[in-house]
Amino acid sequence: TSLSNSLNPSVNANWVLFNGNAVNITKKNLEEYQNISEDNLQIQLENTILLTVLGYYNMLLQNEKLDVLTNIMNLSRDRYDYVKTRKELGSAVTFDVLQVKDAFLSDSSNYILQKLNFYNSIRDFNQLLADTVYVSYVPTDAFETDLLELNYEDLKIMMVESNKNLQRQYVNQKILENNIGLQKSSLYPRISLNAGADNSNIRTDLISPDISAITINNYGAYANLSLSYTIFNGGNRKRNIQNAMVDEEIGQMEIADLKLKLNNQLLSMLELYNARKQLYRVADESTKSAELNLQIAKDKFASGAINSFNYRDIQLSYINASFKKLEAIYLLIGSYNDLLRLTGNIIAQY
Repeated sequence: TSLSNSLNPSVNANWVLFNGNAVNITKKNLEEYQNISEDNLQIQLENTILLTVLGYYNMLLQNEKLDVLTNIMNLSRDRYDYVKTRKELGSAVTFDVLQVKDAFLSDSSNYILQKLNFYNSIRDFNQLLADTVYVSYVPTDAFETDLLELNYEDLKIMMVESNKNLQRQYVNQKILENNIGLQKSSLYPRISLNAGADNSNIRTDLISPDISAITINNYGAYANLSLSYTIFNGGNRKRNIQNAMVDEEIGQMEIADLKLKLNNQLLSMLELYNARKQLYRVADESTKSAELNLQIAKDKFASGAINSFNYRDIQLSYINASFKKLEAIYLLIGSYNDLLRLTGNIIAQY
């Protein structure tokens, strides 16, 4: 009678030594896909920065408008109190009081609505910053902008080098070029190495005190090379290569089309920026004139040289001019940041 135990471990490995460089090409494509993912992240970051900057300056804009209306409301209140005093002294009639009262109430309503606009701009900014609770920001920056002289050729160079959409298209083009080599790799034979080792361990125990156990150990190793080549597969290899080459040509046309589109956008944005600079200069001069006119009108109204209707018209002209200047600043800031994003510099700027 005997009792046998056996153990047969083995290991086997297969290496592809050559397959037309497909492994290296696939590795390069994976690296390029990672670059595309990073470019997509950069594009999202650029959009987020632009929205945040515009949201912040919109908050400043609404606050500046609120200051203008606060000033006008205070002037209307002073004028209302002044005319009431004149009526008590007999130098003004009820009609005059009603006129200035109506103007004061109208300015008060505009102030309340603008205050609501300011609070809404803060809430919008909270949302952009993903604040879970309402945070009341107090703008401290001056609401102003520099009037820069931007050169189209310089901007174009920066755009070609740094525009994230164009960079992503360049990376995608590399993948299309690699795909041609990947399809051509099927024209080459495949060489692989197969190697392994095994061990057989058998132990037999005889149930007898006079006979010892029998142990047998066998060791083995092997290695072989294999070569395979597809002789015919219905023309699929040639067709796949042609399709890859067509895709690469389409990619080149898409890059050319994107460059043309970006150049047109750059020209339009630069022209818009320059036009808004001119509009700002006009609005700034108009505001200075309206502010001076308002100061003069205040004294003339107090002396009786102009009536309440004339004074009110001058007030409204001042509000309109001030708002136009503030809007011109905001639009100019928006145009500048659009150019920063188009040229790929908005992340570095902020």
